[in-house]
Amino acid sequence: MNAKVLLSLAGAVVFGASAVSAIGAALDFGMPFIPAFLGSDIALKIFLLLAGIVLLYDSFSFRSFRGNVKITSVVTGLILAFLGAFPLLNQFGLLDFLPFVVNLTLSPAVLAGVLLFYSIYLLWDTYLLFRYNY
Repeated sequence: MNAKVLLSLAGAVVFGASAVSAIGAALDFGMPFIPAFLGSDIALKIFLLLAGIVLLYDSFSFRSFRGNVKITSVVTGLILAFLGAFPLLNQFGLLDFLPFVVNLTLSPAVLAGVLLFYSIYLLWDTYLLFRYNY
């Protein structure tokens, strides 16, 4: 099997499990089959950052049918990486050197929704890759 298909499938499962766990925690619905640490606030931010990096890598390494870079994937990857990196940097105090106060607060449910949407997109992309290659 192609390594890209397996890595995309594994990423979609981990990102989706994290998003479902966080949404379940936001709705006070326990899910015993998903580890609780996947839905924590810091895990969501880390997974969003990783999702953005993976999408940026995919957009530059896998071209469209005409050989063009996928601009929408580049923009989406930058947005996902920003949504993951900015709150992490702010949480650890790495933005304290700025002369102005930076405050971007998004609820974990919103971050989980974005991550769930990306994991569904990644599953669809994996299905298309699998169907195209096999």
